[in-house]
Amino acid sequence: MIKLVKRSLFFIPIFWSTDFFSYESYGKEETKKKNYSLFLTLKQNTSAKQVSFSPSLGINYLHLSDWSLGFSVGYFTNQIEKKSFKIFEISKQINYEIRIFHPLYLQLGPSFSYLKPLEANKRFNLASHENYKANFALAGQISLLFKPTPESLLFKMSFSPWTSFSDKRFRGYFFSTGIGYLF
Repeated sequence: MIKLVKRSLFFIPIFWSTDFFSYESYGKEETKKKNYSLFLTLKQNTSAKQVSFSPSLGINYLHLSDWSLGFSVGYFTNQIEKKSFKIFEISKQINYEIRIFHPLYLQLGPSFSYLKPLEANKRFNLASHENYKANFALAGQISLLFKPTPESLLFKMSFSPWTSFSDKRFRGYFFSTGIGYLF
């Protein structure tokens, strides 16, 4: 009998810590948190001497409460030795989100990218550039994220210095702005 009492006392804190006995949770529907966001961004590379904005499409997943993982595809213009060409980019981001006050958040984190230089004057052709080979790049990213009241739209402005691993001529700064949708 004493063993039975000891075993039942062991399970009481487990039930008490859950919402099993909670009056507030009775009859309420649990709201599902939106963990995915789709972003369309325009970014400018400062290593290109001309002002041009390049599109990028990305998806982010809010993993845990403050960490988000992202994946994006796009292209940007780069300039080396007065020659301008486009670079196709596939990147993976990891961001830590800090709440400043409710609609405004700060995101910090690294970004890892695959860069493929493209032939000049060919907009959507993925043919490799004959003088430059594909690279991997590392970037640091700092972003301001604005989450307005409807909580389905997001606005983002970010700054990120980047450099490639193998060819040090590929480096610069990105200034980007984007709009996102939570789902």
